[in-house]
Formats: sequence, structure tokens, C-alpha cells
Amino acid sequence: RGPTDCSYGQCRCRAGYCSDEHGGCYKDMGMIKAEVVPINSLQRYFPGTRVRTALCVSGGGSRAFSAAFGVYRALRELKLITSIDAISSVSGGTWASSILMFAEMDLEQLLGRPLGRNPRVLYPNELDKMPAPFGAII
Repeated sequence: RGPTDCSYGQCRCRAGYCSDEHGGCYKDMGMIKAEVVPINSLQRYFPGTRVRTALCVSGGGSRAFSAAFGVYRALRELKLITSIDAISSVSGGTWASSILMFAEMDLEQLLGRPLGRNPRVLYPNELDKMPAPFGAII
């Protein structure tokens, strides 16, 4: 729903946010442009630097978004995320990938602090904390 102030059963968007036709609040971010390059039988390679490592992120709506969030967190924790030269994605995978590409914050702030590989640190009080901005969208 986005940032809202609610009282007496009425919810309104906070200052600086607009309402869409579904009652959601959003902040106008202006126009974002990305260079899109078709790769096909006529042009087999990306222009410029050769792509060595590419990632494909599948679709599936919010489940794909959640899965991609986990993949991006894991790649960051394994220090592999900086090795990715290109991302191809569809549907929910594109929601996640576009946020990763265009968010104006560093990866730790966007994806949240690393929890390490020890599942024993995932106590309910840790899981109840506010998620990182990337995860808060889910």
C-alpha cells in the first residue's frame, strides 16, 4: 500500500506520495531510462565489453521476486554479485532485477545486512525485524 496515515477507517497517502487507482501510494520517481540491446541472430553479442557471466531470473510474480531477492542476497554474501555482467529477467524476476539495477543505495542497505550462513541466528526476534528496503516490497 505504501506510506499512509490512517485514522477512523480512512487512509491517506503521506505528503509527497500520490494515490493510484487501486488505493496504493507511490512516489513519482520521474523517468528512468535503460539502454536495451536486442540480442538475436543478427547481433549475437552485447556492444562494448564482452559478457562473461550472465544471470537469468525467471518469472512467477511475487514468488519469483522473493526467490530473486534471496539469490541476490546470496550472491552478495558470496562476493559474486560484482561478477555479473548482464541480467536477463521476466515478470517477478524483472521486478527484483530492476530494483537492484536502479535503486540509489548501496547493496548492504538495499539487501539488508548479511546474516551469515548460520541458521541458528534466525530467532523469531531476528525474523520480526523490519526487512531491508528490497524485502519490504514483498
